[in-house]
Amino acid sequence: MDDLTPLHQLVEGMGEAPVLLYRPGLTYRLQRAGRGGDRAMQNPPNGAVIRYYLAEEPEKDVEVTLTFLDSGGEEVRSFSRKAEDGDDAEDDDDPKVPVEAGMNAFVWDLTYPPLELPDGTMDYMGYSGGPTVVPGSFQVKLTVGEWSQTQPLEVLKDPRLPHVTEAQLREQMELGFRIRDRMAETYGAIETVQSVREQAKAVADRAEKGGFGEELKTMADSMAAHLESIEVELVQTKAESDQDMINFPPQLDNQFGYLYGQLAPAYGPPTEPERARLRELEEELALLRGALQALLDTDLADFNRKVRELGVGPVVIPKF
Repeated sequence: MDDLTPLHQLVEGMGEAPVLLYRPGLTYRLQRAGRGGDRAMQNPPNGAVIRYYLAEEPEKDVEVTLTFLDSGGEEVRSFSRKAEDGDDAEDDDDPKVPVEAGMNAFVWDLTYPPLELPDGTMDYMGYSGGPTVVPGSFQVKLTVGEWSQTQPLEVLKDPRLPHVTEAQLREQMELGFRIRDRMAETYGAIETVQSVREQAKAVADRAEKGGFGEELKTMADSMAAHLESIEVELVQTKAESDQDMINFPPQLDNQFGYLYGQLAPAYGPPTEPERARLRELEEELALLRGALQALLDTDLADFNRKVRELGVGPVVIPKF
């Protein structure tokens, strides 16, 4: 047993409790480096180790949730799993909350929620996870059905890096959120482009089959060409695998992701080149979003106006 924390908390009668959340030991946000391999020693878990006891496996309709809160009680991250879920219930990359009878352990990697990537997105040499928390006081809450228990959780700075301040780590986290937000806006614009194009084509095809002529098809084709000119700046549309990026250069979405990937694993404040590059990418994104909005205000507005005249049904603009 490599963690004696639960033993230090033993008191008389504790074994009779149906559910028990142990207070986590001190957690360090560490700077990790190096390679693994067969000859490498095993490192301790990277994050906060949460241990809890379930006298029996919960019923199939009972959800078990671990929620991590900041010092103000605001939710940072939440994980849940039902007893009926099997090992394949979640993607391999998603942490699973164990619900077995007896002792259970869960490791939180100290990050905020990741960015949700659209289907088919190539995350080439980038990062789409959440920023890492700044060391400080947190709480962990275990909920099993109607029962819940909360324990304090202290996250400390890497003692090997005394020159790095919490203020600098907060700068890093805040810039990480800023990049993640710009990535979300980029993917939102991509989804809007694709949705509008598909809807316009479907409406035009329906109108043509209904005997309304080809005018809508001509308008839809023209709008699709303009949308494509924006889309190819936002995302590499020719890439079907990571290796395709060798032949087809990454576009704005992957450039944000690559910058995020340089910032996220560091242990200190953002560099000035990172800040400057983000400003450049933000300017590019603003121009493309502006061009998209202008197209929606003109080409799509004209298209929908014609659609209403014919009584076919307009295109709906997703939020971006």
